[in-house]
Amino acid sequence: MRRTRNTTPRDEGSLRPRGRRRSAGRAVSLVGLALLLAVGGFQLRATLWAAHSNARGHALIAQVQAATRAAASPPVLGPPAPCPTSPAVGTTLGLLEIPALDLTAPVVEGTTEDQLSVAVGHLSTSVLPGSTGTAVLEAHDVSYFVHIDQLQAGDVVHYVTACATYDFTVTGHQVVKEGSPVYNTVSPTLVLGTCWPTNALWFTPERLLVSSTESSVTLRHVTGTTSGAVALAPTVPAPPELVAQGITLTTNSVPMGTMQIAGQPASEWVQSPGPLQVEESAVDSYIAAMRSAGQRQTQWWADLAPDVAMPGPLLGAQASSYVSSLNVAVSATGSVPTGASLSTTVVLRGGNAPGRYAMTIADSVQGGVLHITSWTLTPA
Repeated sequence: MRRTRNTTPRDEGSLRPRGRRRSAGRAVSLVGLALLLAVGGFQLRATLWAAHSNARGHALIAQVQAATRAAASPPVLGPPAPCPTSPAVGTTLGLLEIPALDLTAPVVEGTTEDQLSVAVGHLSTSVLPGSTGTAVLEAHDVSYFVHIDQLQAGDVVHYVTACATYDFTVTGHQVVKEGSPVYNTVSPTLVLGTCWPTNALWFTPERLLVSSTESSVTLRHVTGTTSGAVALAPTVPAPPELVAQGITLTTNSVPMGTMQIAGQPASEWVQSPGPLQVEESAVDSYIAAMRSAGQRQTQWWADLAPDVAMPGPLLGAQASSYVSSLNVAVSATGSVPTGASLSTTVVLRGGNAPGRYAMTIADSVQGGVLHITSWTLTPA
């Protein structure tokens, strides 16, 4: 009996720890295997994502380079080539070149995954690079901005468009919490932002911001040798009193949809800033007309649409909300823009007949001036 009492506890004590060690060993092995599979899966996904990003990115780079070549570089034969001031989301804007990192990346409007999966994105709530204030460009930390932490004060960053090249000099960098504000400056500055640390395999609640200030601008000029590939934006004949109120997307909230190119445009015009210039003028004209109608300014309306009667429901009304985005189609023959059409569905507030309407607007471009040629409203 004594032997039994002495043996049993000793045997139980010697067996159970060994069982727990084997279980713990198996658990560690399974956790290790899971981690290896997770890392391997992440690396595979990153490789496939990088291949897709590189292919689309190279196509965008080629597009911008073609448009840049279309604009003559000697600044002696004409006025500066224009660039859009209110681009739609997804619009290709230019190239970001950082010699210190051997980096050339396409820049597009917007910072959703659709844009950042193939390019560097411009934060739409910030000014465009080269404008007074702080422009913000963002990219994934495993993509174009994987090495921006290596930039040092004095390094040069080039923002290249079909109308100008803007040079920025790096002044420093900082790490901030996600969602921290980036403040405007009184001079043109550029901030490059990405997740921190870069190339991380986990969620990163911090952001790396690299700041730079504009050091020089080289304008490209319109010449007679480009067959109109780079043209001045059509003029919107809005009166000065209306322009002073702000008739661009910068000062108005209009959800933008898609842009299409119609007619028989020349390929060099399609690859130039020309289509975006026509789109910008068409949207400005739309905003100006809506403001004219809302303020019952019939003469302002007549300046914008000389042969079009103002639709009754628009008089004294405002677009309180948009049911659908504003889609724009621009047209050209060769390198000469001929017009544009816009469509959207809005909810009108105020006026004689508030309600929900589908709107279709047609514009004509003649002699470099854009006029509204029709405006239809259909209850929706």
